[in-house]
Amino acid sequence: MQDKNLTIAINIDDILLDDKGKLKTETIDCFRNADKQNTSFILITNGPYKIAQNTIKQIKNEINGQSAPQFWVIANGGSQIYSPLGKVIQNQTFDSLKLMRLVSFSRCVDNACTFIYSTDKGNFIQVPDCTSVKLALWIYKIKDKKRGDCAFNLQEIEGFRMGRNMDAVIDEIGQINKMYAISFDKDSKRKVQYALKKEAKLCGAFAYSDKYTEVTTTSKYDAIKLILETAEQSPQNIMAKNVEDVVYIGNTISDVECLQKCNISATCGEQACSYAKSSSKYKTENLSHFMNNVYSGLFDVFMENIEKKEPKSKGRYLDRIFHMK
Repeated sequence: MQDKNLTIAINIDDILLDDKGKLKTETIDCFRNADKQNTSFILITNGPYKIAQNTIKQIKNEINGQSAPQFWVIANGGSQIYSPLGKVIQNQTFDSLKLMRLVSFSRCVDNACTFIYSTDKGNFIQVPDCTSVKLALWIYKIKDKKRGDCAFNLQEIEGFRMGRNMDAVIDEIGQINKMYAISFDKDSKRKVQYALKKEAKLCGAFAYSDKYTEVTTTSKYDAIKLILETAEQSPQNIMAKNVEDVVYIGNTISDVECLQKCNISATCGEQACSYAKSSSKYKTENLSHFMNNVYSGLFDVFMENIEKKEPKSKGRYLDRIFHMK
């Protein structure tokens, strides 16, 4: 950690927000106390940018009268990056060729494999089961269920009979930047994961759990790295210099890389997936308590002292000092 600058990255989906999208009251102090150091935040969501926008608005309303910290945003699992002023730093999407390659590789080993895509507008697209690589995608609009499903084909509208071109469809549903591959057979699932790994050069970030395989155009770790590199160009930069120096808090399978590589990382609550729990340095039920330890510099003291001790003592030392894991 650095002496003066503190950067905190939080996956907001189930840590800061409740199931109705409202800011949890117990998380407010995390931001009220941000002025204890030169603190900046990276808010991360697996969904669209508007989720982070709404979260920032709620935070600023709650800390009214105080200087708001700097908020960078990573949306759609790493595919989109926004500056504190809302400027787009990165917006990566899959093109149809890459998607078809990924679908083809997976279907070769599991014809029944199901695919779900998410877009930058928050829509979910599901590929129906079939053995053909030339597939129609079924678009499901979350906020407009009454309109029902419509279909289009990724291969330049071939077979598309709704009188609209690809640009019109993309304008409505958004660009595709994340894919979930779901295989219900355990043996086939391992083969699908292997096939996707083999195509890693095309699919970018790759993570898998017991239920699904997640593929995005860019990993959260790479997204944070780009944020730090971008911020470094500003004379008013207060961000950490290295990704490892970022305090990372996340609960999902796509958070695992950051949880493993950041020097101070934590899961929050029992809802964290098993992969995230085993990858994080700490576990906390109370985010405010954890953040107070970060602000007060206790973790820095720990990190300095632990290097002088046997590494195996780390877990026991944390149990006594921080009561977190």
